[in-house]
Amino acid sequence: MAVCALAFGDLESGGGEIKPDAWIRRLYESGHTAEQIREAYRLLAWMMRLPKRQTLQFRDNLVKYQEEKRMPFITDTEEFAVKVGRQEGIKQGMNQGIAYAQQQAILDALELRLGEVPEGLKETIERISGSDKLRELLRIAIRIESFEAFARAL
Repeated sequence: MAVCALAFGDLESGGGEIKPDAWIRRLYESGHTAEQIREAYRLLAWMMRLPKRQTLQFRDNLVKYQEEKRMPFITDTEEFAVKVGRQEGIKQGMNQGIAYAQQQAILDALELRLGEVPEGLKETIERISGSDKLRELLRIAIRIESFEAFARAL
């Protein structure tokens, strides 16, 4: 906590603009350990939320400073967790994209076969995310004779 108290005076530049990258840089240059700096940063992040633009700028400045000084801000374990989280996010995004494409294919098939799809049926189809179920519903949509019959197949 002493690290935080010592460094908080540097949070603002002359015009009241918050400069957390200058604050972190000062902590590094003052000889504080990486763990102390991470603890101080977590406290700062908990206490205030920076605007998205400023958060991105801060992150860019911090990475650049660390590369210059060869001082990683995050531990290997944290870096690994970020990498795993990123991979999981990509996988989740791909699955959502596949489900969306399948949902649209079902709606297109129903529209071509039977005309405008009722809004309630659209909403029901858009809530289904299982790839196998959506694949099955597409096959049904291609052959179905009415919206009522399709709704029963759901």
